[in-house]
This record gives sequence, structure tokens and C-alpha cells, in this order.
Amino acid sequence: MSEFNIVWPKVVLFGDSLTQNSFNVQDGFWGALLADKLQRKADVIVRGFSGYNTRMSKIILPRIFNSDNMKEVGCFVICLGANDACGATGATRQHIPIEEYSENLKEMICYLKSIGLRFDQIILMSPPPYDHEKYKAYCRDQGKEEPVKDNATVKQYAEASCQVASSCGIEGINLYAAMMQDVNWEKFLVDGLHFASEGSLFVFNLLWFSIEKKVAHLQQILPTWSDINREDPSKDLLPHKDSKGAEG
Repeated sequence: MSEFNIVWPKVVLFGDSLTQNSFNVQDGFWGALLADKLQRKADVIVRGFSGYNTRMSKIILPRIFNSDNMKEVGCFVICLGANDACGATGATRQHIPIEEYSENLKEMICYLKSIGLRFDQIILMSPPPYDHEKYKAYCRDQGKEEPVKDNATVKQYAEASCQVASSCGIEGINLYAAMMQDVNWEKFLVDGLHFASEGSLFVFNLLWFSIEKKVAHLQQILPTWSDINREDPSKDLLPHKDSKGAEG
């Protein structure tokens, strides 16, 4: 790699529609808030796939990430389970038995370790609560079949996610439990399933507490403009050598 190349660290978000929509300017902007927080320190890379469950996700994970493009990743966040927790009789056929859900998560975590990530760089975030009445109304308005799903089942998947995190020795965030502490938790969901603006703010604040510890060592990339030599910017913007030829 050329000495002139600037290495840009990465924070990766991997998941379903809750992740895919994380740069949505109206509601689901928790990923954008992370990107704003990490300006000139790290890129936030979003790899979210609407409707995907863990059976699908574990297949595509190795097609997206490998030992080469993971070298600069400082933190990797997985958020899956909202689709796995759908009812087994649902028309969407997204349901994954909870035992398989757990095994799929473990398999993905082991794969990430095999391509160079340390366990302390991985965060496993559970699915959020689910408001069936609100989502049923949304589906009716959109002409979709009524979903087969309930919040009690989602809770079980959220707890399974945290159990996987604990057994694998990585950090787990029980987003379900955290949101349910608010008596008006329904406000966090715009359609009963996806984050409203308040939900995105909640996720960002909760997740940033964990991410910040993993990227605390990162410094601002390139000097502030006011610190740059006006007459010869290259003195501050290009790597320089000491008398022995090493970078100084």
C-alpha cells in the first residue's frame, strides 16, 4: 500500500430492514446518527437486507465480508431476529425456529472471527419490540396479508440473541428489554415493526454507548484546516520522513 494512501476505519451495520433503513431521512436514521458522530474518524458501512432472516443472512455474509475488506473494521454490529420471529404459519415464510436462529447467529459470529475480527469488536443487538395492532393496520392499508406474529415471541428471540452473545463472549444489547422499560414503548415504532424517529434516537443512544468504547482510540483523520500551513499545505497533508527515512 502506498504511503500516500489514507486508511479509513469502518463501523459495519449488518441486519434486516431495520438496518437497511438506518439512513432513512424520515424515521430510521440511527445509522446516519452514528455516521455523523464518527465524522472523519470512521465510515459507517450499512449492509441491511429487508425481509432477510438468519438463514438467509448466514449465506450472504461470506459473500460480502472477507479477510481483505475486514482489515480496517473496528466494530461490527449484527441486528437480526425481527423476521425470524414471524409465526410459522405466516404467508411470508420468514419464520426460523428459535434453536436454529441461535445456531445461525453463532455461525455468523464464528465466521467473523475466522476472517480476522476479535470478539470484543462484535456487538449483537436483539430485535426491538413488536406492536401487532399497529403493524396489522399498516398491512391492511398496504394491501398485505395480516401478519402472524406477536410481541411475546419476539421477546423470546431477543433473549436468545443475548444468550448467544453471552455464550460467544461478545457484547449483547437487549434492545427489546430496553425499549419495553418505557411504558409508552409503542412510540418507538412507526408502523409497529420499524423504527419511528424516537426509536432511531433511542437505538443510537443505546448503541453509541457500546460503540464508543470500541472506537475510542480513533483520532480525527487529517488536521483541522486552520492548522494547515497555508503556503505549503503538503507539509501537513503528506506523510514526511525523518533523516533516517522512516515516517515521522
